[in-house]
Amino acid sequence: MSASGSLQQLLEQARTLTKAGHEQEDGGLFHEAGTLFGEAAILLREAVESFPEDADARIRLAATIDLPAEAVEQLQVAARLAPDDPLLLTRCASHLYDLEAYDDAEHCARRALDLLPDDIGEFQYLAQLVHISGRLSDRKGDSATAEKALTAAFGSDPEMPGHGAQLAAFLWRQGNVDKALEVIDEARVHLPGDRGLVRLRARIEGDEPFES
Repeated sequence: MSASGSLQQLLEQARTLTKAGHEQEDGGLFHEAGTLFGEAAILLREAVESFPEDADARIRLAATIDLPAEAVEQLQVAARLAPDDPLLLTRCASHLYDLEAYDDAEHCARRALDLLPDDIGEFQYLAQLVHISGRLSDRKGDSATAEKALTAAFGSDPEMPGHGAQLAAFLWRQGNVDKALEVIDEARVHLPGDRGLVRLRARIEGDEPFES
């Protein structure tokens, strides 16, 4: 088996386990999901150790393990390995933001934006990049830019988990409750099984104070 073939085999096996883990998680079987994620992490660690120059393997490992410090380190290395790949940098930015490594997330997002192709419609992760840029703008207090970016990202890819919820939460925090509920309803059309959207609507309708 070739080196690249063995890498692809490890990644595919890990992808299958991760998908099954998410399915168990959606069904409320969290212990079973954790076991599957753990098995996926073992395979991804093997991929990283055997192919240390592969940025994709490091990103997938970071997204699978429940070890924030190590995940950030893996993503930092991945970004250094792929300084000219806007797709991989966008994925790094998204994960780094979720891990609260905001400076690293912004660096990756800015670099990805600089590298966008002339025909941005061909860029697979455009909506995700716009989304993470909106969240970074929101964190800096630039509400106008944040709303524009988050709205554009949701409109471009409403089936991406998190896009509708983040926009709705932003609108809720801005005091636009009616619009937030409209976004949740629209998002649920595309993601009918998303329990997070259901919980968010319940919190808004219950007039709870916003919590990030």
